[in-house]
Amino acid sequence: MTYTLHEDINDPTILTMLEEWVDEEALNQHNKSEHVIKIVPELRKLRESTEINIYRELK
Repeated sequence: MTYTLHEDINDPTILTMLEEWVDEEALNQHNKSEHVIKIVPELRKLRESTEINIYRELK
């Protein structure tokens, strides 16, 4: 798993977190963990957008 935080070059108030997971099962297990279940509702209070996109690398 890798996390990277990105800032919009035109608006520094726009931040995007990118997470890279080994596979979808690893992501699913992470999303079921106690700390994620507790923190996600709190993080949603701080965000204007709750959009989540899941991508697959093209090979």
